[in-house]
Amino acid sequence: MPELFLDRDPTLFGTLLRLMRATPVFGGQLPKDDQVLCAAILAEADYLGFEALLTHVKVRGGLP
Repeated sequence: MPELFLDRDPTLFGTLLRLMRATPVFGGQLPKDDQVLCAAILAEADYLGFEALLTHVKVRGGLP
């Protein structure tokens, strides 16, 4: 199997991995006090196709 290299922000990617491991329970795991960071995490989720998190945020009505 060929290697897959993702050249993405390691901090955001680490956060996304933690959220993927928590799927489908995301409650309280997005940074409520840092809207810029939260938006960056959601942008990475969109880029990587993490639909479960994006759907969760849409159902909740946007950023925490």
